[in-house]
Amino acid sequence: MAVNNNSNFTGQGVLLFVDQVLISATNWIFWLIISKLISASEIGQASVIYNLVLLFSTLSQLGLEYPLLKKSVSHGSSILVSSLAIEAIITIILIPVLYYVGSTDAYHSSASSFVWVSIGLLVFMSLGFVTRFALLGISDARNILIRDIIGTASKFILGVGLVSIGLGALGILLSFLFYYIVITVVTLPLVLKKFHITKYADIKWHYDTFLQLVREALVNTPAKFSRLVILSISVVLLGVFGISDAEIGIFYMTTMISIVIGGLASSISYAVIPASSLAKSDLTEGSLRIGLSLTSPLISALAVVPAYILSMLGPEYTSGGSALFILSIGILPSVIVMNSISKFNNSNESRKIIVIGCIQFTAFLIPFMIFVPLYGIFGAAVSIFVAYLTSSIPSLIWSNSTVRRYVVNSAIAIFAGILLGYAILWGASTIHPIMAIFASVTLTAITTLLFKNTTPQEIKEILKSIR
Repeated sequence: MAVNNNSNFTGQGVLLFVDQVLISATNWIFWLIISKLISASEIGQASVIYNLVLLFSTLSQLGLEYPLLKKSVSHGSSILVSSLAIEAIITIILIPVLYYVGSTDAYHSSASSFVWVSIGLLVFMSLGFVTRFALLGISDARNILIRDIIGTASKFILGVGLVSIGLGALGILLSFLFYYIVITVVTLPLVLKKFHITKYADIKWHYDTFLQLVREALVNTPAKFSRLVILSISVVLLGVFGISDAEIGIFYMTTMISIVIGGLASSISYAVIPASSLAKSDLTEGSLRIGLSLTSPLISALAVVPAYILSMLGPEYTSGGSALFILSIGILPSVIVMNSISKFNNSNESRKIIVIGCIQFTAFLIPFMIFVPLYGIFGAAVSIFVAYLTSSIPSLIWSNSTVRRYVVNSAIAIFAGILLGYAILWGASTIHPIMAIFASVTLTAITTLLFKNTTPQEIKEILKSIR
């Protein structure tokens, strides 16, 4: 088994992998420092507002990233102009709604203090979203990496500085706003140049392209909306159910950790779409295999000592250990769903995309309403797990036997690693958690190799690509 010969897929996938790792590591350090400077309650306030804006941003984006990934090369400037137009129209409509929700305290008591920051975030999130996926659609992950490094460094410096002088939750939100402003300023001129738009006359508008883009975006909306809203609304609605800001802050950090781990595979599932379009062949089977191979050892590490990992943020966060364990187990089915959506976009199977999205959203919302009042943030984590697990079932049914074999192999490898980790912890109470993590990761990786989900040669080629 070897890395796919299409250098576009492997190169872009590895770049996005590196982008996710570097940016996530920086964000981890950011939150680690922030958590030492302010209370979990203030982090909870900031996360509530940020996730509220993220919810509105998700509404404005529809499912535009998938047609952008598929058609940026073939449709050129018309797809970029149409995407920007759609984003602008929807964002303008949503701004008064966001203002009302924030300024009237209809959502959360702290929202009115940050309403104008929230509106700024919404505008620049929309622009940053289009430019990111336009670059990825023309297989330019290198510039995505560069812009994310610049933006994250800016957010880090400003955020730590503002929090240090006592701005608390406002400082965090202003740093996020500055991040989106920076990446927009850095990326938009580059994207216009890449799409050969240097003057007004270069703007190409095709009504048919616009309508086609809207149709494909709407097809992907249920899956896109359910995926992001699950992670956003699970934070946003906690405030509605009366969960304290401190608990919300703890849960927000647990979801961020799980997103980081799962994001390694999801970035590869995005990168495979433009590569498949260029190759005129579906490459998602390889992207799932590689994504699972890279992610499985990390899932094992996360599930073995979740409370210890959270303790790095501070002792007050260890209470989220059980929630983080459930979220870590949910990463595997989430990877399956993400890759299936990419596959069905490549094959234009719209009905399957819609079905997966609707199942995922429904399977989240109903348990959430039941479990959160009873079990708090643990109930929210269970709801997310149920959503991913339920929506992965039709994804697997519609997949071939080879894909199902990769998934089963990965599940066995993860289970073996977790079992060994807990056996070590239970058998020797004085052993350091790092040793249990090392043993768990090692066994999961070895099992993955034994099942031939990946090979040492393939790993060597991936590392060579990174270098």
